[in-house]
Amino acid sequence: MKEKLENAGGLTLVEMLCAVAILVLLCLLMNTGMQMAARSYDRLTAESETQLLFGSLSDALIDKLRYCVVTEKLDPAVDASKYEYSIGTFDVTSGMVLVGGDKLLPDGAYGTGRWEYGVECIEKDGNKLPLVRYVGGNFIINFNVVWKKDQGVSAQTPEDGLVIRCLNPVRSEGPPP
Repeated sequence: MKEKLENAGGLTLVEMLCAVAILVLLCLLMNTGMQMAARSYDRLTAESETQLLFGSLSDALIDKLRYCVVTEKLDPAVDASKYEYSIGTFDVTSGMVLVGGDKLLPDGAYGTGRWEYGVECIEKDGNKLPLVRYVGGNFIINFNVVWKKDQGVSAQTPEDGLVIRCLNPVRSEGPPP
């Protein structure tokens, strides 16, 4: 019987508990690393998607504005001029960019679920800047593309806006002041 106990192989309970504890720690480390990698991937993908959407929207607006016709309507009753653009009005409504009533980007461009993006007007001094302004023969556009899941991921125009030169001359309508 004494020989049998001396030659017994296997692990003691303490050795088994230590091995399980080490295995649990390794699994926790792997899980934490995978979660960090997934968050990094999501954030990098969101940043690249916002930049891509920003570039697409900028290019579409630039193409529309560069070749539009600007008409200066003079009103003798009011000592100011009002400019109208041949492509209509611009609006950012619930994240969609509308140009003269038409959506500039298709519905699918904004994604769903965790990959949902939107377009917002930029606020300056507590006031929302218009999407498009016409100043001194140039159009100035201001907007911000944001990832809805994390407001820290966005792409926006410079503080002074993107300046686009209209290639068509301004037309005047109405009696001279």
